[in-house]
Amino acid sequence: MKAMKNQFDRTTLNQLLIKDTPLGNILCSASPYGLVSLSFYAQAEQVFEDTGPTEALRELKEEIIAYFKGSKAGFSTAVDLSSCSAFQQEVLTACREIPYGVTYTYGQLAKTLGKPKAARAVGGVLARNPILLVIPCHRVVAAGGGLRGYSAVGGLNTKQTLLAHEGAYPYDHPVNEGKTNDRQ
Repeated sequence: MKAMKNQFDRTTLNQLLIKDTPLGNILCSASPYGLVSLSFYAQAEQVFEDTGPTEALRELKEEIIAYFKGSKAGFSTAVDLSSCSAFQQEVLTACREIPYGVTYTYGQLAKTLGKPKAARAVGGVLARNPILLVIPCHRVVAAGGGLRGYSAVGGLNTKQTLLAHEGAYPYDHPVNEGKTNDRQ
């Protein structure tokens, strides 16, 4: 997959601040090509200019509200990964396909890309995921099934909150005590 580079700057982005979710305010930014960032625990001051949300951002807001109410439908909004390398785009696109309530290991995700030895590289890409929730990097866990990192605000607590919300507990969670780990 060849990386496409769209030319845009902050002034061509539309933003939407979704207030009072279980993860605080969520800030969504979109270029004319799709969503470029989504962050948790945002502050109103982070919105650089209220240009008015696009129809796509309004639809995303409804999908996020539905997600936190228990919808398993996923997110239909287009994403703009043009600022990412071809490998980053490949990893993020594959991660987006992980279903609600399911966890993969970094190694499993690397294998889906045909790069079984790239688990660490996959982890590096996911550590810089610009579009949290929509690209569900919280569903990717360590080889033993446990939680080893989450770069979003709130760290592992946020990751654990999202996994618990989806009913997808990592193997080192008390709910899985005594179960066999077959994720190697």
